[in-house]
Amino acid sequence: MTCVHGRIAPTTTTKLRLFADSGGFCANPECLTEIFREFVDDVIHVGEIAHVISAGGQGPRSENILTPEKKRQYENLILLCPTCHTIIDKAEEQYPVETILEWKRNHKEIVKNAFGMRTYSSRREVYWNHYYERIV
Repeated sequence: MTCVHGRIAPTTTTKLRLFADSGGFCANPECLTEIFREFVDDVIHVGEIAHVISAGGQGPRSENILTPEKKRQYENLILLCPTCHTIIDKAEEQYPVETILEWKRNHKEIVKNAFGMRTYSSRREVYWNHYYERIV
């Protein structure tokens, strides 16, 4: 349950969700560094899963009280490049919780719009929209 730094690690599903939401880019809107790097014989990822509210009691933005379980959940995590991860943690007063969560929301929306994704409220709505598009 702990990560390499002794903190509570996210689940595999949470990690996959963060990488999928990233679209392959850092979520900082002023950065947008590519998370995957290609080499002749290999591809690596440089993305880092950052805690919005610190996993430790003394870390960045730790004044917000969350249970250990909440600290590892999707809602408290964001995927950044290594540089942005370091900057938000070392200059924490410049990067409050609200700012980081706004980055995450906006980045996810940009990726969603790039793929033309739609959100439906029910299966019936999906069916009718799909059916309607076919006959129009």
